[in-house]
Amino acid sequence: MLGTAEDLDGNVYICYVDESGGVEAPNTRQGSTPLMAFAGLIIWVKAATEALKPRASYTYAIQDMARHFNHFLDQNHASGLMLCDGRRPDQDAQVAHSIFMLKHKRVGDELPGLVEAAVFGRSENHVGLQVADIVVSGLLFPMAARVYCAGSTGGLHADSEFDELRRRYAARLRQRQHLYRDAAGKTRGGVVVSDKLGRQPSRRLFEWPG
Repeated sequence: MLGTAEDLDGNVYICYVDESGGVEAPNTRQGSTPLMAFAGLIIWVKAATEALKPRASYTYAIQDMARHFNHFLDQNHASGLMLCDGRRPDQDAQVAHSIFMLKHKRVGDELPGLVEAAVFGRSENHVGLQVADIVVSGLLFPMAARVYCAGSTGGLHADSEFDELRRRYAARLRQRQHLYRDAAGKTRGGVVVSDKLGRQPSRRLFEWPG
């Protein structure tokens, strides 16, 4: 999943959200949990024999993206809306509810920059969703599969030809991240990789291929 923000008149932004995933783990049945799942700007690389909880992971990632998007809005003195690629109604309802609960707490609003809980659309009806899909499925997914799964999947996803994507686009993608430091001085935002397979850091995604 990837968010791309579009600036509208009056400093109103739309964050388009899409997802990608699908490298199957070795020693698991076909169609089981993907080895890599993209959610928000989080890339999960799961261990080969461990299951990933897609519903919980997706919801967590949307909340995480919403917090970073809210920070972006605050820095730009703007308001915004998250438009997600629609899935099943029950899945969309859970995601929308998770954002609603952050906005309408008993005390305060954790996402004051967002004018509404997450809304959902069909990708064929929104250019922004199509652009988000191109970036995550055409760039980030193969780049990450090559970096974090080479030698583990035995498939085409980690083909060495995908190194060319990093050579061409890694520097530009790195510069497009929204990074900031929280109150404790920790870097937040951007593309975060949780690598349970090889324990490699997030920065490897954008390094020049060796």
